[in-house]
Amino acid sequence: MTRSTRPDPHRVARKPMAHVDRQLLMARRPGEKATVSALLDPDENVDLAALCQLIDASEALTEGEVEVGTVAVSNGPGRTQTRTFLGSMMLTVDLASTGAKDLARAWPSVVAAFKSDARVRRMVQDRAFRETARLLGSSTPSDLEYEVIVRTRGEKLLIDVEIEGRVDPKNLH
Repeated sequence: MTRSTRPDPHRVARKPMAHVDRQLLMARRPGEKATVSALLDPDENVDLAALCQLIDASEALTEGEVEVGTVAVSNGPGRTQTRTFLGSMMLTVDLASTGAKDLARAWPSVVAAFKSDARVRRMVQDRAFRETARLLGSSTPSDLEYEVIVRTRGEKLLIDVEIEGRVDPKNLH
């Protein structure tokens, strides 16, 4: 008979695992009709006011969860709770429905602005913060981190925003 070197699972002292609770959250805001006459200003630069209007009126689907974990305190006995919001927002900016006369000429500049202009990325992050605040209310962290990915499909910009932030346990409702 061959003896196993593997310990009997019923006789092994177990360490308590972290406890995780999840609160799933989801919100959808339908897009509104945003009409802009031009996407480029007279100097042929992307009109930031027009882009801001398009971002604010675009369709958004936001979802996320608050993970509650219990972890050991490193500098003493006991355990503490951590709460982290992990979410994502999908934003659809439909440039074809804007009525902009210069869409064909502006398209490459608009796409480049969404991908690389820090001011436009900040507008997208501000919208993501507002949508996250709709989900979390008063417990919305002020120091959210964002990762923005921009894709194109036809004359639409599809913007994915990954959101993460620590939630104050005292404010969680």
